[in-house]
Amino acid sequence: MNFLKDAKMCAITSAVLCIVLGLLFLLFPAVSAKLVCYILVGVFIIAGMRFLVLYFRSRLLSFFPAELLLGLLMLAIACVLLLEAEGIAALLPVILGAAIVVSSFIKLCHAFELKRAGWGGWVSVLVLSLIGLVFGVLMLINPFKVATTVMILIGAGLVYSGVTDLVAILFISQQIRRDMNAPGGPFAR
Repeated sequence: MNFLKDAKMCAITSAVLCIVLGLLFLLFPAVSAKLVCYILVGVFIIAGMRFLVLYFRSRLLSFFPAELLLGLLMLAIACVLLLEAEGIAALLPVILGAAIVVSSFIKLCHAFELKRAGWGGWVSVLVLSLIGLVFGVLMLINPFKVATTVMILIGAGLVYSGVTDLVAILFISQQIRRDMNAPGGPFAR
């Protein structure tokens, strides 16, 4: 039973963190891009340290210091992100817009290839690629306004996810409690 209680507490904590992070994105969308940069700093530091530990553990077995190079590269990227978080946060919408345009253009090409091959679903791919293309171009034309809107949408999604997780946890907990008390149930003693 401790496992179930631990799993429940972990799920509740995760849901609450989603809600809090979502509210931060909703209330402070401009700060959220910097927050993303700082989260990336943490990710790169952890990854860099992991590679360095791998290098020093397997130093005797490896002649090529790939782990050392990757670890140092990850730590260098973390430093750049940390020192230039404001500038990178400002560039993030432009980078995302360009990536969306490229990805959408590739999907557009795929749609025409699918049409040529006689596949019936090519129209769906075409429509989705055009929507992505328009969204990407809008991000390139006015990156900061779109970035704010995207951060607000991400925040709303996180809050929604956290709230629905809490509701699901409530229902699951009630069902488990009922099953535990039911004679002949899966948790009967």
